Amino acid sequence: MKWRWLVHIRICAMLGLCLLSFDACTRQGKTTPMPTLTPTLPPTLSSATASPTTQPVPTATQPMPTATPTVPPQPSPTPPAGPVLCIGWVGVPQTLNPMAEQPSKADTVLALIYDRLVYRALDNSYTPALATNWSSPDGGKTWVFSLQPNIKAHDGQLLDSEDVAFSLNLVQNHYKFRYTAGYTLTMQVQATSSHSLTITLSQPAGNIEALVHWIPLMPKRVYESGAFDAGKHIGSGPFILQDFQPGQAITLTANPNYWGGAPRVGAVVFRNYASVEDLAAALKNGQVDVITDLPPSLIAALKSDAHIQVVTGPQIHFHELLFNVSTRAQSTGHPALKDKQVRLAIAYAIDKQQLIDVALVGRGMPGLSIIPPVLGKWFNAAVTDVPFDPDKAKQILESAGYKDTSGDGIREMPGGSKSLNLRLFISSDSATGNQEANMIVNWLRQIGIEATFTKLDPAAMSAATCPACNFDLMLWERDGGPDPGFLLSTLTTAQIESGLNRTGYSNPTYDALYAQQANTVDQDQRRLIVQQMQQMAFDERPCIVLYYDLAVQAFRKDRFRNWLFVPNGALSLLDVRSLLQVEPVPQ
Repeated sequence: MKWRWLVHIRICAMLGLCLLSFDACTRQGKTTPMPTLTPTLPPTLSSATASPTTQPVPTATQPMPTATPTVPPQPSPTPPAGPVLCIGWVGVPQTLNPMAEQPSKADTVLALIYDRLVYRALDNSYTPALATNWSSPDGGKTWVFSLQPNIKAHDGQLLDSEDVAFSLNLVQNHYKFRYTAGYTLTMQVQATSSHSLTITLSQPAGNIEALVHWIPLMPKRVYESGAFDAGKHIGSGPFILQDFQPGQAITLTANPNYWGGAPRVGAVVFRNYASVEDLAAALKNGQVDVITDLPPSLIAALKSDAHIQVVTGPQIHFHELLFNVSTRAQSTGHPALKDKQVRLAIAYAIDKQQLIDVALVGRGMPGLSIIPPVLGKWFNAAVTDVPFDPDKAKQILESAGYKDTSGDGIREMPGGSKSLNLRLFISSDSATGNQEANMIVNWLRQIGIEATFTKLDPAAMSAATCPACNFDLMLWERDGGPDPGFLLSTLTTAQIESGLNRTGYSNPTYDALYAQQANTVDQDQRRLIVQQMQQMAFDERPCIVLYYDLAVQAFRKDRFRNWLFVPNGALSLLDVRSLLQVEPVPQ
């Protein structure tokens, strides 16, 4: 159900049967982280060349691989034997299609199989990956990328700038790729040499990194036929797909010829668990080595184990309550929710701090804008929330004509035409969904609104949102990236059909501001527009941001070491380079 930008990675799956058994997973471990994104202007466009020395990088328990590594030795026929790292998660990808229409947790795995031009680092910066540097000679409309030389794909053949250009051009020309296509709709990509390419945009873009960092780079010879669901997974990333059992298991083996240096583990196995409680138990008993999806309520139990280290840190992630505000004919949403006064009353009826105290054991902060505070300068700190005030909520409803004329405790719409009975959907893979839903249902009942919640699997949750518009209320989780453009785009009219705008909200003024900030290269000017859009979204309330939660992750410190960290404690798997350097603890 969650939109993944490799920010809040949720990892799962059972043991890969064709390669490993559960014994191997535990024994070897012991013995040996579309919509058109918007631009951000670098400090000086004329010299906007990325390099490891100009961007902050995570620290590590040992030195991390350099961002511009040397080419490793020639390939060997089979992957080297080595320790197996077992990762647990809850919620299983059903496809590893590199251009799936609804990216999800599969992105975590795909980022290990397919290289990207740039990495999204743990500290929310972009750092070189297949691209060694990039710059614009004309103020942001044309970008020139230099690539690592002699990159070899998993089949042993070279992957060069022609393949990169193919990948970037493919997504904007293929009818299936409606989510990823938004990244490249305004691009013309041309290979200018074997390891350089030029991207020309229809409008200037100050942070080209945000436009390209999500696109998986695929060999043209493998994928030009378009058979993306035929089991072909040939990339140039640090790991090779060994076995994929949808809903059960994913096994990746180390790529010994990776341009960044071969991983220090022989394989990575993703294992599935039915609940976060089972996941935590698996970590304690040694079935898995790391988990990255854990509710705060389980922190104390894991911290008491001397062999486990728990880390927490802020993330670009929040929980929200979506309203179906669509005016489309197919919408089944309750008509009262199109009334902004009803949405305002619901906002007054929700105690965000109590949600945090109960569901997160206090580890979070009340939500406000769709741009989280962790994004720093982009966050509009001037937005002021409404307080928890049920009496105020009742007053608003009364003044707007929503009264309980039948005396059953449930208000009706003006004229008594329809009672305020609402459907609330929550995802079956949400660790806190039941608690939150029960609390919200009780709060709404206190102001005369009846809500009944239903659990749906993540696919059904997505299907119920736009453009189907078959819901009233929905608890949703949202991820973002370093640039605010993605999160802003989730309320644009253009993203209703793609399903990224899940509320059906459509406002021509908001759309115009989105287009304006997308073409504004000056950071200060763009920030003013971004902050104006946040205020508008808050006032219109097609959704209520309930809270910003922390990433809670844990690993067996007696099994593997050398994870990447940032000062606030976010765990390594949010940066794919971590799995290049993690290694078993000497026994």
